[in-house]
Amino acid sequence: MPFAENPFPLLINRHEAYNAFEIDRLLKTGGRFLTQQVDGQSMADLAFVCGREPTHPQATLAISGKEVEQAGLIIELAEESVGNMRFTD
Repeated sequence: MPFAENPFPLLINRHEAYNAFEIDRLLKTGGRFLTQQVDGQSMADLAFVCGREPTHPQATLAISGKEVEQAGLIIELAEESVGNMRFTD
């Protein structure tokens, strides 16, 4: 990204890929990165019924967490949530 080193106190990401090393480069010391991601195995059962494999099976909290820590960032809170999905049409 075309920004100087460490300009941002806060970076927010929702459902998009990110590079943890770039996040580290862009955050001010003590800055925060907030993200919400969808697990790559989400709706794997539906994909199977449709004859498909999950698109991004490697996109998991465990794998992402390791990458974030390798970049030098500290994970303060990481939670997984599994809910029900209903199709009504």
